[in-house]
Amino acid sequence: MSSNLVIQSILQEAKDQGHFNELIKQLHKDFFRAGLESDLDLGTTINSVSRNILATIYALIISDFERYLNLLYVIDIDENVVKAMPVQRVDELAHNISVLILQRELKKVTLKNGP
Repeated sequence: MSSNLVIQSILQEAKDQGHFNELIKQLHKDFFRAGLESDLDLGTTINSVSRNILATIYALIISDFERYLNLLYVIDIDENVVKAMPVQRVDELAHNISVLILQRELKKVTLKNGP
């Protein structure tokens, strides 16, 4: 399954569980804690969230690696998982990191709000 489809399926899962808005709020919260702006709002669609998260992560990797690492720390992405990733192009890395971010954020939201 391509990363875009994985990202969209995570977002659809959040929507199906009734946690989509909470997921967007959690992303805002953690991006803010990492000193970053978020282009997401509660009216956004799955496609726009997918595009925005990918673009943001890609831009961070390319232009502000320190903030990228800080974001991963704030969201609590397992460092060992990231280190175990194979060498890949930046766009592939951005896709895979976006998947990890959304999975972790959805897990946080689900733990707070129940399944």
